[in-house]
Amino acid sequence: GKAVKKAGKDAEDAGDGFTVAKGAVAGFIANGLSALVDWARDGVAALLDLSESTREYREDLNKLKTAFETAGHTTEAATSTYKELYSVFGEEDRAVEAAQQIAALAKNEEQMAQMTEIATGAWAKWGDSLATESLMEGINHTAKLGEVQGTLADALEWCGINVDTFNDSLAEKKTEEERSAYILETLNGLYSDSAKIYRENNASIIQSRKETSDYNDELAELGEILEPVNREINQLKLELA
Repeated sequence: GKAVKKAGKDAEDAGDGFTVAKGAVAGFIANGLSALVDWARDGVAALLDLSESTREYREDLNKLKTAFETAGHTTEAATSTYKELYSVFGEEDRAVEAAQQIAALAKNEEQMAQMTEIATGAWAKWGDSLATESLMEGINHTAKLGEVQGTLADALEWCGINVDTFNDSLAEKKTEEERSAYILETLNGLYSDSAKIYRENNASIIQSRKETSDYNDELAELGEILEPVNREINQLKLELA
């Protein structure tokens, strides 16, 4: 504001010979202010859109945190497990679904780490041909039922493990905890090396995805803050309609 006033005063002091310059200054100021208004308007619109554009992401993470808390785990464990899986898969939905299954089966952070390692190794070795979220589900159901279920059969057979023989060994386990431990021990032996090599070969990609996840969290947090503002705006629209 002060700069604009000074420019006008200088133009007046210069007399009639500065008429053209005054017009140029005025045009420059007008165009600049117009651009600033457009920028501000677009910026505010983009901010308000964050509450809607991040809503699904926030809902998915809240579901995940609920699953972890229901299973007796912390929300911090939910976040860290999701981020680790997302850094490998690069897909939010797949990471959330896999993390939900991990929450249901894992009894402690050590088992969470084991299942995350298995998911990473299976993804590295088989890619989309072995859906990792389905593998986590298969591990979960197998531990409960005592017989190999779903995609777990592929994860075993493709590495040379006979499913019937594996089921015989499972039958010797008396509790779900014992079966879980046996399944995870077997799969870790099959896939931990693949997970390690994958992380080494894709270190920069994994780091980039972790940074993307952190950035998405910041946007989601801002979207959460702006949610009440959007509700007020929508309410005003209804009242004016």
